[in-house]
Amino acid sequence: MKMFRLFLFIVSASLIFVSCGSSSGMVKQGNVYDKASQSLADVLRKNSSIQVTGNGTNAKVLVRGISSINLNTSPLYVVDGVPMGNSYSQANSAINPSQIVNVRVLKSKSETTLYGETGSQGVILIKTINGAN
Repeated sequence: MKMFRLFLFIVSASLIFVSCGSSSGMVKQGNVYDKASQSLADVLRKNSSIQVTGNGTNAKVLVRGISSINLNTSPLYVVDGVPMGNSYSQANSAINPSQIVNVRVLKSKSETTLYGETGSQGVILIKTINGAN
């Protein structure tokens, strides 16, 4: 009987661990809109699943970490449904941070397959006031 209880405990603990790990693939952060944000990096820092180092146009953004074979660790930026590429500086110059309404991060392979190879290091979906209307 003790072995059966131990078995049930291990199975239930494993299921809880697996379900917690898979739920981190998508993080939705609503109402990012903040007039105090000076750059896109300031807005992205508010999302706990994104690592941002540096400031302004020289910021480095990571969604999946630095373990990559091809050394391309930049996520794909999609603004109002339009892919902007993997360049942070290009996305930063195209977006007014005070216009950002929502930031959503796609991390898992099943979520990023829609964006192909360019989204293989994660996708940052940014919705602005203009795209929300």
